[in-house]
Amino acid sequence: MTATTSETRASEGYVKKTPGRVSRFFENWAVKLVIVIIVIIWIVPTLGVLISSFRPSALVNLNGWWTVFTNF
Repeated sequence: MTATTSETRASEGYVKKTPGRVSRFFENWAVKLVIVIIVIIWIVPTLGVLISSFRPSALVNLNGWWTVFTNF
């Protein structure tokens, strides 16, 4: 009976390692960083529209939506 390729490699000291969780996470860190930046850029104006919809129109016309964080 002949040994299979994986048995031969294991007997020669070659063991295939599967990447761990941490290495898999950092494998595509640049792609994940770009996705996070795009999400933040998308959410900020949406948050501004949502906040402005609850404020009186006089305040919306007078100040920007970000002033709601300084004057509750």
